[in-house]
Amino acid sequence: MCEQAGDALPRTLTVEGISAFLEHVRALSIEHGHARLVAQIYAEAALSPPLALIVQQQLAALRTAVADLLPTRSSDDSSQRAEVFVAICSGYNQQLAVRGDLDPTPFVSALITLIDAGSTANAGRPKK
Repeated sequence: MCEQAGDALPRTLTVEGISAFLEHVRALSIEHGHARLVAQIYAEAALSPPLALIVQQQLAALRTAVADLLPTRSSDDSSQRAEVFVAICSGYNQQLAVRGDLDPTPFVSALITLIDAGSTANAGRPKK
């Protein structure tokens, strides 16, 4: 599931790219019950250390992919923002599982705010 999400990540973290990504997540949920399946996998991973390891590895790969897309690649800042980016996307997926079809617009706005805040906070700082 995480691999599918990673494959659908946009090449740039723009409003259009993130909107398309979350629409993809939404379509998988509506058409294939993807969000409910992910919720089941996460619940099982909480009880199964071998499954938890697989999920942790896939989420780490997803965070790394997001960090690589962020406009500013300062070490701690990028990893922290990638962590929050993945958490918001996971939260959207969990909301889809519980609430059914859900407009991704507020999640896109939150993600763009996160990206813009990091870019603004690092303006003028030398890159490491």
